[in-house]
Amino acid sequence: MAIIIQEEGKKSNLTIVIVAAIILMIAGILMYYLFFAPVPLAEKIEGGEKYQAVSKLSGAKIDVEKITGSSSWKALVRPNPVAAFDTKLPSRRSNPFESF
Repeated sequence: MAIIIQEEGKKSNLTIVIVAAIILMIAGILMYYLFFAPVPLAEKIEGGEKYQAVSKLSGAKIDVEKITGSSSWKALVRPNPVAAFDTKLPSRRSNPFESF
């Protein structure tokens, strides 16, 4: 058996530094474009006729009491059949863990 003895090659610190710097630069550029860069598309969108119609509708004030109090609304609402039961009877057991 032969034993080969060689001098250890000196690892270049310059290569490690360059690779680390490139990785950090790529990470920094990605973070900038993901979190801090302005979004040019959103700034260029102009509101058309549909946008103006939607903004009109979103600004409308709706009086719920006036709508639900009207006779046409009351004609649409059906009476609740559950409310017709006798409410004096207990609807559940006083102790749910008690045996039947």
